[in-house]
Amino acid sequence: MVLLFVFALLVALMAGIEALPQSPPLFVVVEKNSFNEIRLSGHSQLGRKRDAYVVTLPKSGNLYFLSQPYAKHAASVARYEASDKIAQASPATPVLVKGNRLIYVAPPNMAEPNGEWGRFQYKVQDSAGEFSHIGTVVLVPASKKLAASDFAINHDQWVIRGGSSTAEVKYEVSKSGSLSQFIHATEDSINVRSGLSDANRWNFCAPHKYFGNFELAYGGTLGFTLGSFSGDFTTLNQDRDVVTLECSTCNLGNGMRFVMRDTPFDGSQQDFKFGLTETAGWKKDPKNVVIKEWPQPTECEMVEMLSSLSEFCILGDHTVWYESVGLDNVAITAGDAGAVSRSCLCTHPGTGCYS
Repeated sequence: MVLLFVFALLVALMAGIEALPQSPPLFVVVEKNSFNEIRLSGHSQLGRKRDAYVVTLPKSGNLYFLSQPYAKHAASVARYEASDKIAQASPATPVLVKGNRLIYVAPPNMAEPNGEWGRFQYKVQDSAGEFSHIGTVVLVPASKKLAASDFAINHDQWVIRGGSSTAEVKYEVSKSGSLSQFIHATEDSINVRSGLSDANRWNFCAPHKYFGNFELAYGGTLGFTLGSFSGDFTTLNQDRDVVTLECSTCNLGNGMRFVMRDTPFDGSQQDFKFGLTETAGWKKDPKNVVIKEWPQPTECEMVEMLSSLSEFCILGDHTVWYESVGLDNVAITAGDAGAVSRSCLCTHPGTGCYS
């Protein structure tokens, strides 16, 4: 009886979640020196009228209400005045958006960013007074990059983890083929286990800007360029985790780790691009040494991973011996609009409905 009661309670709670209005994550492509109309497409599961509210403002650029009479007519060309600027918004004082339409204006005369312009949060309220969870609108350049590192100025806070103390990230301003203003690291020590593989491998690991709230990357790509300057790439380490994604809070706090394993690399300069879906070749760490065949993650696990990413590393230590490897052109790009399953966002712990 107790189990039946608990099951009934869970069903009722999930039904309540599904009945709430929803504010799915959105991305808007923004051209430089332009303004863009944004339609906050939150909706009510029960077909009720809904109103959108801005909860936070972007750190770059400004949001504006549509000027009258444009706000009243969905087919009208969007227009705004300086006086229509949204000056303040917070979770405590959300700002109602009439007609659920507003305008984003990018910073004037600013070069297109290598990554997002900015982001802001919104929520919707239905006619019964029920509020949705908080959704995120990400403002991306034409490249659809959510986060990227081209190392045009410095090492962009990337670090080396693992390996010996001789491996450390260095910034290079010169050009070598497709590597142009890049980071690199060299390991001179040899730490081989049973003559087969390095016992302690080093990785390029990403800075904080790549972590969390990237569910819009589902269906998009993760890309980068690698190239070597020394090392014997005819003898590679076994079970090379070429890319590692980790989420410390996923799976109800138990964590998750996905890897892209044993992708071919012969040391020559190579552009890598991996799909960010569960069917793209990612393997989920079962956290059990007895299990040799790692499973494929589910769709909702991939969405949860991207929404709460806490570590992202790219392998530099591919060979059994020593090597010197460079990294450039790292980018995470958004998927197609609507690619993220609403059921994953609103029924899976750790994703959007629980933010």
